[in-house]
Amino acid sequence: MVFYKFSNRSMSWDICHGEFLTAKKSGTINKRELALHLMGFLGSWGMYCRQAPLLLNHHYLVHEDLIDILMNKKYDPLFGVNNLVDFKNNITLMYDAYDDISNYYKALGVSRVITLSSKIMLGVYGCVPAFDNKVNNALAILQCKNSTVFKTKLKLLNNYISNNPELDKFIKSELKKHPDYTYMRILDDFLWNYK
Repeated sequence: MVFYKFSNRSMSWDICHGEFLTAKKSGTINKRELALHLMGFLGSWGMYCRQAPLLLNHHYLVHEDLIDILMNKKYDPLFGVNNLVDFKNNITLMYDAYDDISNYYKALGVSRVITLSSKIMLGVYGCVPAFDNKVNNALAILQCKNSTVFKTKLKLLNNYISNNPELDKFIKSELKKHPDYTYMRILDDFLWNYK
């Protein structure tokens, strides 16, 4: 059994994102294993108790068919979103991925799909922040306009970062310290801890 030196919420992102990235690079996709990693990530990030308690009533295999959607080759560029230019260039693809993920869970009767779908996109691709209450509250404090529509959220976030070069500079400096993280993973952490 492996024990990690640091065992916290962040480690679940490291493991989940790392497993999906490895599967993408190797071309070897074990749907059950990836579904289990996704469940572990979502559980440690509150999706089995706070935001989407319906997931509490599902076995981890509820995510298994979603793996085919997440690992669709058309979404491969989302694994490489690691700066603001990549974010801007892939925003339409992010909309498509969001629609596919949210429709999958809506069919299961899961509510709050913006929170759930954005957390999945963060955990798998690392391409968007998880639009949960803490991130949304931080965006409000920072006077970033917000929306309840995912596509509008991404446009507003893009505009906010584009007009705040110091934030972009901060994220880039953090990427140098944490090379396994993504641009949006660092932004998510910044916003989640913002007070």
